[in-house]
Amino acid sequence: MQTKTLTEFKPTDTLYKKVIKATYYQINHPNPGSKFEEVYEQIKHLPDETKMAVLLQAGNNILFGYEGDNLLGLFAYQQHEDGWHMFRAWVMPEHRKKGHIWPLTKKYLEHTRENCPQKRTRLSQGNDETLIRIVDMLHKHQDHLKLKVDKETYWVETP
Repeated sequence: MQTKTLTEFKPTDTLYKKVIKATYYQINHPNPGSKFEEVYEQIKHLPDETKMAVLLQAGNNILFGYEGDNLLGLFAYQQHEDGWHMFRAWVMPEHRKKGHIWPLTKKYLEHTRENCPQKRTRLSQGNDETLIRIVDMLHKHQDHLKLKVDKETYWVETP
């Protein structure tokens, strides 16, 4: 699996249209009750392209996993003073139940280790079942993966 962030994709990339379509879908379908939904309520009247620009300017980004011309899934996150806050893990419907979430999780953690100044990410605020399952899985394998996982706060440190 290869990965790129939303800001790394260029209009000339073969996956660009799929990436933009998936991004717009994520923007326009926030998790009910999430902080992102609160932000979305303030910008929902804007065109999709403008919403995306506003969110990127606010420190949001998306890490996409792909193989060839197949977009597999994504992790959406935002930079905060205390680290990255991941707020969405999503696998494309046609690729669900094929084991892509675990490799994508590992890639996201590598991306955090290499790019997040604080070397830590918060996976959910406890309101996303997929992310809670990921935290549980990471907690079980934290020694092997060289992570520090706090199941109560959902923080994962990537030293």
